[in-house]
Amino acid sequence: AAYQQFGGGDDLTNYAIHFVPSTLGGYIVCVEALGSYPPFPEDGATVSLSDDSNASLALPEAMTFYGVDYSTFYIGSNGYVTFVSGDNDYTESVSEMLSNRLRIAMMWDDLHPGNGGSVRYFAEAGNRVTVSFVGVPEFSNSGANSFQMTYLYDSGEIIVSYGPHNSGDFIAGISPQTGSGTAVNFVP
Repeated sequence: AAYQQFGGGDDLTNYAIHFVPSTLGGYIVCVEALGSYPPFPEDGATVSLSDDSNASLALPEAMTFYGVDYSTFYIGSNGYVTFVSGDNDYTESVSEMLSNRLRIAMMWDDLHPGNGGSVRYFAEAGNRVTVSFVGVPEFSNSGANSFQMTYLYDSGEIIVSYGPHNSGDFIAGISPQTGSGTAVNFVP
C-alpha cells in the first residue's frame, strides 16, 4: 500500500498522483503538478449515491489491480473504489486503509453525494475507466470536493487528479489485500 493522511491545511488542488505498476510487483508513486484540473468526461453516467453507500459497476474490460483482473468494482460515496465487495465506511483511518480490503482511496472522507454535487462514471473498453466526484460536500454539508480516478488500460496506471477541494482531512492512496503498507509524502 502507498497512502498519505492529509489534514485541513493540505491542498492537492491541481495535483495528480500516478500509481504506475512496477515489474517487481506493486506500484511506483509519482506526483505531477497540473496546470489546471483535467476536464470531466463529457460522456458517462451519473452514479446515484447517498450517504455511506456504494454502487457496483461492471467494467467493459477487466481492470488489473495488484496483478489481479477484476470485471466489477464498487464506487463508495466516501471517495474510494473497492474490489471484491462494496464498502460504506466513512471513518477513514490508517488501520482501516491497511486492513484486508483492496482500495483506491481518492479522497476517503465522510462525503455525502446526496447533499450535492455528482458522481460520474465513464468507461471506454481498451482505453480507460474514469470515476469523477464533482463538487461533493462532506456529510456536514460543508464545502465542495472535486477529484477523479482514471485507470488506463494500456499501461495499468491509476491517476488520481484533484480539483478544488476543502475537506478537513482525508486519506489518499492504494491498498492491496495484504494488510501492510507504507506512508508516503505525495506532495513535493
